[in-house]
Order: sequence, then structure tokens, then C-alpha cells
Amino acid sequence: MKAKKLISSILAIAVIATSMSHNVFAATGDVVLEGAQVQSKIGGDFSVNFNLTSVPSTGFSGSEFAIKYDPTKITIESVTAGSITNTGATEAEVDMSPTFNEERVMVNGNSLYNCFDYNIMANDGLLAVIWCTGLEDSKYWINDSGVFFTVKGKVSANAKVGEKYDLEIVPINRNTNEQIIFGYVENEKDSLYTAKVTQNGQVEVIDDSVVTTVTTTASETTTTTTSETTTTTTSGTTTSSTTTVSSETGKEPVWGDMTLDGIVRTNDIVYMTQYLLGDLDASEQSLLNGNVKYDLKDGKNNVDMNDLSKFKQYFLKVFDNFKKLGPDTEAEVALWKSSSDYKKLNP
Repeated sequence: MKAKKLISSILAIAVIATSMSHNVFAATGDVVLEGAQVQSKIGGDFSVNFNLTSVPSTGFSGSEFAIKYDPTKITIESVTAGSITNTGATEAEVDMSPTFNEERVMVNGNSLYNCFDYNIMANDGLLAVIWCTGLEDSKYWINDSGVFFTVKGKVSANAKVGEKYDLEIVPINRNTNEQIIFGYVENEKDSLYTAKVTQNGQVEVIDDSVVTTVTTTASETTTTTTSETTTTTTSGTTTSSTTTVSSETGKEPVWGDMTLDGIVRTNDIVYMTQYLLGDLDASEQSLLNGNVKYDLKDGKNNVDMNDLSKFKQYFLKVFDNFKKLGPDTEAEVALWKSSSDYKKLNP
């Protein structure tokens, strides 16, 4: 078994109520986020970069957060991964598991697999974003500053000149998540960086005569003045609402089978990602099955990015001896046997 065990990312477990499963440590350094502030006219297009202006040299193997906006004033049409996400992780994962491209595993609807995924919840005014790799080699992690992703959209017809509409950087709204998360796991230690937001994204509405766009990156600020905005964007909107699935409880867990079809396969990765991105509510049985990196929060199954990363590792065969899903370490097994789910199944 590898001494260095990557469960890349995203350590919402920093707030786990129990300490039985494993310890969480503060990683050295901060990840600093900054949104660009731009101008556009009523009915005009906009493009907002979300930048990481500071990243610790160790880097991170997973991240998750959301962008909150007013859907009555602006519409998000597309999201594009920035240059700093091109670490080679996507290509390496596809080489290790070609089925990632053969089956649809992307929530955003793209046919080709990428470590970067997102979900536009237009009705709720939320954009959830995840970047995660299951690869343990830190050369595939993000450790550069620069553009993380770019959001393109349109200002609504009912917007008013002089108003400013924020694209606020917030945690993904999930019942087990309260943080903007950047992190990694190394030598059995979960390490979570402090995330600092120095500036949210913003779109200011001005009149038709002059549009000044200020684009801020990690290294420079460019100001461009034009008589009219002529940017063309590619539509990629995913209008989605939360789907509630029926609760099915009291069965022995099939670790990884979040779709409850009795088979563990890549569609379960899709389902887990959709849950993490806030695209659906999972049943209690689904959450039990999906708790593949076993831990609890307030006594309940805590499915977070640690589970997604371990799940991806399972398919990528990162583990020596093809390590199993579900409770694996002595502490995890003890936690599982003390849980209410186990006691229900073993009265």
C-alpha cells in the first residue's frame, strides 16, 4: 500500500464533527482569488476572468466553490477553463482510463472529459465549479497563478444604466459544505489552504456610447475603450434545477453505487459530481453508497470531494492492490461500525 495516499482535494472534512476518521491540517500559505470587474451595455455581452493571484508552491489537487449572481439582471452563457488548469492531469487520466472519454462523465455537457467541470444553475443564480484530479504526482496539480476560468454572458434587457451586478465568490451551497476549498492529501494528512477573496467579479452597466472593459489577471491590468462591444460568445448554458430523488434506505451499502442500479461504473461518477455541484439531491442510500472515503458529519454520511477523488482513483487504478471503496483504514472501519446505518443493518 502506498505510504503516500492521494485523495486529492477538497477538504470539506475540515469541519467534520468527528475526529475518528482522520486529521485535518492547515496547509502552509493562502490561495487568493480575484474576479475581474468589467463594463457592458444593456443587452450586451460580458466576459469576466476569475483569477488565482497567489497559489502556494505545493499546489492543490482539488478545488470547489461557486459564483452567485442575479439571474434577472445577467445571464451566464459559457464557462471556459483557464490556462493554469492545463497541468496535463486531464490527458494523463484519460490515458489511464479511456472510458472517461467513451462515456459521458461531464456535468457541463461536454463530450470530452476534463478535470474542470461546472454546473450553471440559471434559475438559482449559481455557477458551481470543480477542478479535481485523482493523480498523486504533484506535477499534475495546479501551482501557478493566472486565469482559473472565464465566465461569459449577457446583460439582461431589464438592467439599468449605472447599476453594478456582482458575481460573488461563495462556497457551493450543499448541506455538508461551508467553505471555499483548495487542498490536497499527502502522507495520510488532509491539508486545506485558507482561501481569500480580494475582489468579486462585477459587471457595471453603462450607456451605449462608450464601453470600457477592465480585465485583471494575475500579472497585469488591461484597459480597452471601444465604441461598442463586439465580443462573440459560444453558448454553453446548462439551465438546471435541483432534482430530488426518492429515499431508499436500510440496504447493505454497495460502495460507489450512487445510482442504486447495483453496478459501480462511470455513471456513478457523473451522479456524484452532479450532487457535489448542487444539481440533484441524493437519497440516504445513495449518500451511504457514495461515502467511499468514509466519514461522517453530524452523524450523517458526508459525501464530498474526498469521495470523488477516491472514486476517480478507483477507476484510474491508482491504488496498489486495487484498494477497495468504502471503509478501508482501521479508523474508518471503526467509524462505520459505530454508525447508525451499520447498527440498523446489524441489530
